Amino acid sequence: MTQKLKILWCGEASFLNTGYGVYAREVLNRLYDTGKYEIAELGCYSSIDNPKRFDIRWRFYSNLPCNQVESESYSNNPHYQFGEWRFEDVCLDFRPDVVMDVRDWWMLEYQERSPY
Repeated sequence: MTQKLKILWCGEASFLNTGYGVYAREVLNRLYDTGKYEIAELGCYSSIDNPKRFDIRWRFYSNLPCNQVESESYSNNPHYQFGEWRFEDVCLDFRPDVVMDVRDWWMLEYQERSPY
């Protein structure tokens, strides 16, 4: 049995009604429907307690901090809002073969700096 290719999508949460959110939703649903891939999403601008995260069919990692200590660290770097905040932890947990991100280059440049 061949293992499925693991794809990590990074961007605005796919359940948000923003341009990048809608784009993510459309692409991820189509990829998921093929049955060929194991998919995870690092969803920016979503908290871990957002109930909409349970409506998606793939693994979801939220990017917003979940307590005061995390909030203080998160607010120290304006680029954390784009996913840099959780990216390496997500890579260590999910271990993707492919990372996809369709946003402005300055929103995703941290992925190129990552050792993962």
